[in-house]
Amino acid sequence: MANFWKPTEDLSDAEFKVMKRVKKAPLFRFFREFRHELFDDATQQALLAAYSASDKGRPALPPAQLALAMLLQAALGVSDQEVPELTACDRRWQMVLDCLDVEEPLMSQGTIFNFRMRCIEHNLLQVLIDRTVELARETKGYSAARLRVALDSSPLRGAGRVQDIFNLIVRAVSEIVRSAAERLEKPVAVVAELAGIPLLTGSSVK
Repeated sequence: MANFWKPTEDLSDAEFKVMKRVKKAPLFRFFREFRHELFDDATQQALLAAYSASDKGRPALPPAQLALAMLLQAALGVSDQEVPELTACDRRWQMVLDCLDVEEPLMSQGTIFNFRMRCIEHNLLQVLIDRTVELARETKGYSAARLRVALDSSPLRGAGRVQDIFNLIVRAVSEIVRSAAERLEKPVAVVAELAGIPLLTGSSVK
């Protein structure tokens, strides 16, 4: 039965060795060091609330653990098909997900897909993205601007399936402006004005 996830905070000897090898891959370090802050009790409670007590679709893994796998997948641009394999053979993924040395995939392709759909249905996806980016900004464990672009430009929402080309272009430009605003530490509206596209911050670009 899915429940609260209580990953360890202190590095084990094995994890310490992995951390030494990921100096050029700070995203793994960020998620490993701050996963317990990212998934505090309130956030985990919100994830658990997306499942009813009798829900037959309830995963065997804690939702927070699935959520971290989903965020890591999105930030690295990994497909649903690759995620299970990586949890079984990539020690960086195993370190982040607190499953070092497992020999079988931690989840199936269907599990990660169904979890993402549930997050979308319960409006939790953007909450998780915003919380992750804010934590990166507060801790300086990873570039908040880079993380925002990576997560917002990922196919997490399946936006390409339901939006026309015009909307996709507007979405892409919006993310560029937002990223520039974070780097310049200026309001999005100001950056949009400087870029000559003030309509971007309107209630309806169309």
